[in-house]
Amino acid sequence: MLLRVLLGVDDVKEGLKARKCNLSANNYCDLFSLLLHIEEHQMKIDIHTFDCDNQILQAIPGEHTLLALKVPGLAENRPSVLRGDTIYVEILGDKNHLRYEGIVHRVRENDVHLGFHKNFITKYVKGMQLRVQFTFNRLPLRVQHRALSLLRRCEVQKLMFPSICRGLFGVSPITNIGFSKWFNRDVSTNQQQMTAVTNIVFESASPAPYIVFGPPGTGKTVTMVEAIVQLWHIKKPHMLVCAPSNSAADVIASRLLEKGHIPASNILRMYAASRLWSLIPSHRTHGRSGGQASYAAQGRYAHNSRPKGRLPLIEHTNG
Repeated sequence: MLLRVLLGVDDVKEGLKARKCNLSANNYCDLFSLLLHIEEHQMKIDIHTFDCDNQILQAIPGEHTLLALKVPGLAENRPSVLRGDTIYVEILGDKNHLRYEGIVHRVRENDVHLGFHKNFITKYVKGMQLRVQFTFNRLPLRVQHRALSLLRRCEVQKLMFPSICRGLFGVSPITNIGFSKWFNRDVSTNQQQMTAVTNIVFESASPAPYIVFGPPGTGKTVTMVEAIVQLWHIKKPHMLVCAPSNSAADVIASRLLEKGHIPASNILRMYAASRLWSLIPSHRTHGRSGGQASYAAQGRYAHNSRPKGRLPLIEHTNG
């Protein structure tokens, strides 16, 4: 039913077939908005396979506002539960079928600690059996829908679907290396990396992005870090550096801090609210941020879904 509504057709297969066409600036937003809705629909189906009955909550020693719920398969991310997620419980036998919202405060190996409204805390009696329903965080999907919405009215389309014209591609790639100092010795002996850094810093591809690609272990991260350091020393811009995972972002932040080429006070490493403090590297920085980013850099774009991968460019363009 959901897909019929989204496609505006009675036959889902025929509707999807009609949508099969070459990707363009005209259909990009509609197509990926549809795909996001389909993905969310499947995510709902997947997460509800973990719903279960006859569950009980356990008191936590020293905690008066939290209760523990055992979750089989939690260690294998089946289901995946993060701090801040919502889990609903219903007391079996309740004639009103009231659902109570539990907010995940801690995720452990085999259980989660949930915070409930005081009405449920006082109502729940040890040993009461519950129906448990899992959910997923919609924020990433909402952000991607927002990105597509912004994309409809901003000039970032020029970055994704550049027209072949003199104004865009009239400047040839820069091959003459013009830096007085290289901060990474390995880069200073690699012609391809030096050329890439030079073209990034001097924006030879502007307004289109400059793409550095290659198999794992070929120096893409090293090249990006060198470009960031060179940009900071030459132009002192605000830079937005993005990566698809916490570990990837931590690697870039660590590389930037290792040699001290950029003061730690000028680097702000941002984490999701669900990130556990115990998993944050000890060298985390308490930098400052202000103003609009002049440059947007993103690592390993190919591993991202398209709307998610466009977020840095869209935010950079919209300020």
